[in-house]
Amino acid sequence: MRMQRAAWLLSLAAMLVSVAALAEDARLAAPMRTILSFKVLTFDRNIAKGRDALRIGVVAQKGKEESEQAGAAVIAAVKKVQHMRVSGLKIEVASLVAADLASLEKLVEKHRSNVLLFTQGTDALMDKGCKLAARKVLMGTSEPQQIKRCAAFAIIERDGKPKIFINLKNATAQGALFDDRLLKNAAVTR
Repeated sequence: MRMQRAAWLLSLAAMLVSVAALAEDARLAAPMRTILSFKVLTFDRNIAKGRDALRIGVVAQKGKEESEQAGAAVIAAVKKVQHMRVSGLKIEVASLVAADLASLEKLVEKHRSNVLLFTQGTDALMDKGCKLAARKVLMGTSEPQQIKRCAAFAIIERDGKPKIFINLKNATAQGALFDDRLLKNAAVTR
């Protein structure tokens, strides 16, 4: 009886672990994440106000190889679709590899970035980069935990499918006004 019970508990534990593994978030490949980021931006009613171009800064943490490689992959993905327009705006892209907030701010100013896409390994920059929200710089990420910090939107893979997350408080602070059609299909936090 004890053996059967132990085997049953072991089986139950294995099933629970496999179900939890299915619900884990993963990063989408850069090309898919880039296209979905552009799609999210088309649903921002304010994206074209006062802008002559969509200047995307891809943020990577200087000295972190994984972050810098992810940034390079996003840059390459954006360049492949740079001929597209988002809400009538031409797309420009710049690599913003920064060690700290001061260097990130300088890069944002230099490239006049109005959208930042944070790559993995940029938690420290994201935490400090909240100050950029006051400049109405829209922030997106591929890291689910960053949606709770300063990111307005996140695009991840959940259960094998792309999932869009919107943080309305952050989005509003960054000057975005997302259309209800997007909000109905996204996971929204307030």
